[in-house]
Amino acid sequence: ISMIPWGAMIVAQVAWARHSDRTGERRWHAILGLLVSLVGLLLLAAANHSPVLSLIALTLITVGNGCWVVTFWSMPTSILGGTAAAAGIAWINSVGNLGGQLGPDMIGRVRTANGGDNTAAFLVLAGFALAGVVIMLMLPDRRSANIGAVPEPA
Repeated sequence: ISMIPWGAMIVAQVAWARHSDRTGERRWHAILGLLVSLVGLLLLAAANHSPVLSLIALTLITVGNGCWVVTFWSMPTSILGGTAAAAGIAWINSVGNLGGQLGPDMIGRVRTANGGDNTAAFLVLAGFALAGVVIMLMLPDRRSANIGAVPEPA
């Protein structure tokens, strides 16, 4: 059963990345990936321990996160140039590593504060996904005509 979300993510990531490369568009692909995760997190919060709904929600979360990541990492170099791009990527990695340390602790604290109920923790995570969408919307759209796009086969 655990292969369902990951198998769906692999297929979706390849299709998502190919479409993003073909169109040269990154920001909206990343935003839509976050929105898919957001929907999955809200569904998981509402699933009320239903195995079928939980599996659907977990699949949406996994697919959304995978599709967000596959397009996100091409963005720093399109927004920043030269040493600023290197510094930006280093900053993203630093914050991501910090989030890997603080995130589980924070979610554990939210669960403990709610008597072990996961619902509030899923809503907090959905809030972070929404914050990511807002941040991505505030980024400049510096897409040039199909920069980085994969040419169509002849």
